[in-house]
Amino acid sequence: MFHGPISVEEADVDSYLDMEESNMDLLVTATVRIKLLGKTILFNSLVTLIIMLWKLEDGFDCIDLGYGFYAMKFVSDKDCLKVLTESPKKIMDHYLMVQQWRPNFLLKRVEVKSTTMWIHLLGLPIEYFHELFLVSIGKFVGKPIKVDFNLIGFNTMLATRGKFARILVVVDFDKSLLPKVKIRRFTQRIKYESIHVICFSC
Repeated sequence: MFHGPISVEEADVDSYLDMEESNMDLLVTATVRIKLLGKTILFNSLVTLIIMLWKLEDGFDCIDLGYGFYAMKFVSDKDCLKVLTESPKKIMDHYLMVQQWRPNFLLKRVEVKSTTMWIHLLGLPIEYFHELFLVSIGKFVGKPIKVDFNLIGFNTMLATRGKFARILVVVDFDKSLLPKVKIRRFTQRIKYESIHVICFSC
């Protein structure tokens, strides 16, 4: 026989959460939330494409949260960091939003307001290929996370290969994206990786 709803005092819930807080933190360690912007694909197809795209060293679990969001928990912190800072973020010509998991993430209230994204500085003169300078440019766009050191030498800070400098930044979709920035006597164009597939009016 089913009984009516059980009334739970708010204080009881808070006490339970206080006791279980450390266990709850462990559940979301090395966890990110992802969303494929502008396209919906089957869960198994998404997981298969991610495995092929990211080539992780260890495994991961993926949970469909609904509303197009997925939670990914990695076996290793190394893989989690790689996904957040280095791995490609484009699937089937659509941008894959990847964000560090935050507590109390409520799907019905969430809006895609920001994500990490690589910006390219096409044609930037080589004398400006310095980490501190590139980070300062990144601050005009958003919050800089890292500079692509595959393009910049650690010792000489000069381009070793590639055609442009790349900076990983947190882009705020509530703000207008900066298309270019003035650097002394010239104007530097800023290109956003895979930005052409994102609809900002949706």
